[in-house]
Amino acid sequence: MRIIRETLNNNKYCKLIKNSSTYKGIVIGWSLELAPPFLIKFQNNIFIRVIRVIGGLSLLLTISNNYLLAPKFIQYIIFFFALIQIIWMFIYYFIKTVYGIYTLIYKKEVFKIKK
Repeated sequence: MRIIRETLNNNKYCKLIKNSSTYKGIVIGWSLELAPPFLIKFQNNIFIRVIRVIGGLSLLLTISNNYLLAPKFIQYIIFFFALIQIIWMFIYYFIKTVYGIYTLIYKKEVFKIKK
């Protein structure tokens, strides 16, 4: 494993790629946070995290139809949490997409690559 790592580090093509602006741009773009700060703060709330875990498990149960084995009352609860989870996912990805486009258009200094 060490030999492979040394070969990759000494390879002239790997050095060329790591020094290229395309590689640096991909690294910077990959590390950007595309969610707005209020959304990150909201998602880090412990209550929201618990609801997201319960919603995710409920969504998996609903997709696999295993929730039908539970009593009727529990089925409604599982379906409710799954519905909340899928609505949250659509809202989250919509906000994240709009904010990402906004950042790309109006905050170009974030994408500047420094040599």
